[in-house]
Amino acid sequence: MKVATTPRLDRAALLKRDDPIGEVLRIVADIRQNPACLAEWESVIELQKKLPSELAGGPEPLKLDRDTLSSAIEEAEGLLLARLSVVEVP
Repeated sequence: MKVATTPRLDRAALLKRDDPIGEVLRIVADIRQNPACLAEWESVIELQKKLPSELAGGPEPLKLDRDTLSSAIEEAEGLLLARLSVVEVP
């Protein structure tokens, strides 16, 4: 079972903010529109090369592919919105 909940925030208003929170949410929105760009980020490619052999190899190697990165970004956005919902009044 996978439970996916999101805080009750005005996403449209957050996207318009001119601060780091708005910037992060705009980046996530861009990634949602073009998830293939994740695997092409130079920093991700370099990070994949630097993974220790225990993580990069073996029976279940860690791959920084589009699906893995998309899931990580979705989780990061959820954490950001959850923390923001504690600070901000909706």
